[in-house]
Amino acid sequence: MKHNKPLILFGVIIILAFILGFDWMKNRAFEKSASSPSSLFQFGAEEVALMTLMKGEKTITITKKQDTWILNDDAFMVADMTQVTEMLQVSKLLGGEVVSTNPEKQNFYEVNAEKGLQVKLHNASNQLMAYFFLGSPGPIAGTGYLRFHDSNEVRLVSTDFRLVYDKEVNDLRDKTILKIDVTQTKEIVLQEGKSKIIIKKEKEEWRVEGLPQEKIDIATVDRLNATLASLSATDFVQKQTLKELGLDPELFRVTFKSENQSYTLLFGKTEKNNVYAKRADLEQIYLVNKTLYESDIHLKLSDLQKEE
Repeated sequence: MKHNKPLILFGVIIILAFILGFDWMKNRAFEKSASSPSSLFQFGAEEVALMTLMKGEKTITITKKQDTWILNDDAFMVADMTQVTEMLQVSKLLGGEVVSTNPEKQNFYEVNAEKGLQVKLHNASNQLMAYFFLGSPGPIAGTGYLRFHDSNEVRLVSTDFRLVYDKEVNDLRDKTILKIDVTQTKEIVLQEGKSKIIIKKEKEEWRVEGLPQEKIDIATVDRLNATLASLSATDFVQKQTLKELGLDPELFRVTFKSENQSYTLLFGKTEKNNVYAKRADLEQIYLVNKTLYESDIHLKLSDLQKEE
């Protein structure tokens, strides 16, 4: 045991040296950007009106239309605002450290047309404000390489924005099917074949046709209401015939009425862990989580009744 103590002490020293060395590397990599508050970009996020993402043969455009952002100029493809906001944070990116000015190393850092993700930012007047390449992740978690298209300087920056920008179109889409204030619900109608359940809110109390007031499971009705009012898709379905998806005629129908609006949701066949769904007023077909659908939406009258 006496002979092992020096070895253990030596091991502890090595680990401490590694930790201190890691911290030194992190501080060294960003000491320039930390000492200078200047941003790489001379504009604010609010000035960006068009983002163009290019990788290989794939191009995605994200265009600002009043209060929303549209993907690939398709009015039905609304971008997820959370992700758009993340993308616009690039305008606050600090200078970082120049790690190379050698054009031959651009391929290594993946900041060229062959391997990098190209990003163009335009303003509302269609003036190009920034054009840069996002490359591979940096040596420290969360960092990444960036190069402006008209410069050979490869910079190690504090945020790996490639993780934010490098997405497929469907990944960038807003998956919201319905977004309504739950307190505004007036009526929910569940219909399967000839069977119909009518749920109404009267004087802030739920009423279910066919059930005495004291028998209604209020928690289940509240959960149904909350699920419908903030329903989101797991994914989108490319054009297929409604009949083969079980949506024409639909297998299950929900009519959801709020203070000033009315929506009808159609649900069809099951596909693995999802159910095909569609809003009657939209062309888009969605996939909805099967478990959520079966537990919170696809309800029978007995499901709305308190257990004895």
